[in-house]
Amino acid sequence: MKRNVVLILSLLLLVWTSTYAAEIKNPDTIIEALALNQESLDPYFQYDITSNEVCKTVYENLLAWVGESVTDYKPHLATAIPSQENGMISADGRVYTFPIRKNVKFHNGNDLTPEDIEYTYERAMIFDRAGGPSWMILEPLTGYSTIESIVEAESGVPYPKMFDQDGKLIDPAHKDILVRVFEKYVAPAVEVKGDNVIITLKTPYAPFLSELPQGAGWFSILDKEWSIEQGAWDGKADNWWQFHDPKAEKDPLYSKMNGTGPYKLVKWDNGVEVVLERFEGYWGKKPQAKYVKILTMPEWSTRKAALLAGDVDIASVDPQYLSQVEGQPGIRVHKKLDQLSVYMLFFNQTIKTEGGNRYVGSGKLDGKGVPSDFFEDIHVRKAFSHLYNDAVIINDVQAGNAIPAYGPVVKPLLGYTTKEPGYNHSMEKAAAEFKLAFGGKLWEKGFKLVAAYATGRMVDKAVLDLISYNARKLNPKFKVESQSFAWSTLLSDYLNGVYPMWILEWNADYPDPHNMAYPILHPTGFYGSALGAAYHTWANEHLAPLLDQAVSEFDSKKREGLYREICKRAEENAVIVFLYQPTRVHVEREWVKGWFNNAITESAGRNFYLLRKSAD
Repeated sequence: MKRNVVLILSLLLLVWTSTYAAEIKNPDTIIEALALNQESLDPYFQYDITSNEVCKTVYENLLAWVGESVTDYKPHLATAIPSQENGMISADGRVYTFPIRKNVKFHNGNDLTPEDIEYTYERAMIFDRAGGPSWMILEPLTGYSTIESIVEAESGVPYPKMFDQDGKLIDPAHKDILVRVFEKYVAPAVEVKGDNVIITLKTPYAPFLSELPQGAGWFSILDKEWSIEQGAWDGKADNWWQFHDPKAEKDPLYSKMNGTGPYKLVKWDNGVEVVLERFEGYWGKKPQAKYVKILTMPEWSTRKAALLAGDVDIASVDPQYLSQVEGQPGIRVHKKLDQLSVYMLFFNQTIKTEGGNRYVGSGKLDGKGVPSDFFEDIHVRKAFSHLYNDAVIINDVQAGNAIPAYGPVVKPLLGYTTKEPGYNHSMEKAAAEFKLAFGGKLWEKGFKLVAAYATGRMVDKAVLDLISYNARKLNPKFKVESQSFAWSTLLSDYLNGVYPMWILEWNADYPDPHNMAYPILHPTGFYGSALGAAYHTWANEHLAPLLDQAVSEFDSKKREGLYREICKRAEENAVIVFLYQPTRVHVEREWVKGWFNNAITESAGRNFYLLRKSAD
């Protein structure tokens, strides 16, 4: 009898397990739903999370992070980690030797060679699209953050003034200068010696190795032969400028991919889906899921319905919606996870108004718009800073899934600092600053402007709605209208300088304060470059020297002091409103196995490699 009971229970368990397993939809495919679309599939053009997620799945880097650590890395396409102890870093700290792994195939069957790494990094330096990731290679290797600044330093002529409106050289003599820039700065920085790649830095650079691990698509390796076949730069010194800073769709690698990673590209229908397939020739352990699909679903209601129905396995969920999925059958929620990122409200101090700009209305201080220099007035910036209430956004909108941001350097990085007194939410202080702006004229006439945010980012909308409400509460003549844009459009338009005010996030590319402060605040940085000429003038005097000093300082206490001073100056001048540092939320079906949080790699998109579906 006892044996029969055990047998019956075993059969029931088998039936239940089989039934549950049968309910796993698309068992061989990991499906993710995101609110935002991709900008580009070129790892050296893209500089956003959704694009990077695809790039880091298809392409690979020289090193990789170890598990959840953001301090320990291991060899990947390189077979050793350079150090002075193993002789792969020179005594002066400038020359790094990377032995390259053999028997690695690209998705088209080509072999990985050291020449591919040399080509990749040289192309990244000359490609250098405006606001792109190439600065992270240029800065340590050349001492400059843009290739154009090198040209100007060598010639005394601003790079754009060398070319006519058709992109042709105005003075043929400038060709020699451009070739010299390549031969002097680019070519010697990355060289091949046997099976090794030799990288020479301009000066010792504290965070260099932490830039390289897998997860950052912008240090991933291209196939030289294939790239040239697609129409990318041919590796020559005498024409590199023809491949510099293209528009996204004009980039030959905009929608094509050929990496060494565990998945290969099958399809990209931008704004709809990305389809990836397991690469059967992968050099490492093959992923268990055969396919990965990344779907663009801007509306939360659509993502929610798909998640609850099991049609998607992972979905992006803003914190204010967590209660709608927590406790639901088959749903697993991870929250308050470490994340090295910050959300910010940006001010353009020199708004482009030539030819009209619908985001600034009349373009005048007449109550129907704002002038080009609206945010150049420090009283305007301080007033907007006081309108923001982080307690409401963090506690009420995000259900506590964030912490206050006190500058560009986030917790727990070196130099993390507290906010200076006087910049907390205060309607009284906001009113006082507005009354001082433009000599009192702003309070009398009022203003009207459009503030931009990414489609699907409801927290960002809540921030702007709160600021709009508080502004009107102070003065009914103050009008802030929020407007959403597709991710790719938002990135493109803010770089063109047409938005007066917008919200975007910065995720750390690597775990060092330089990677937070420099791109946000430096006048040539990813965000700093778009804050207007007036900001550039101020930042070049007050921030750039400190930022340049901090990255080459190896004494941790001195570095900490420099970054604290940088944060203080940014806060005192209200150049940006640092809204909050989010904690990560990850929502998945319970049948998804293998996920873990890494504060760096997960901030730059999902790691699909280790994921599988299983009922156990």
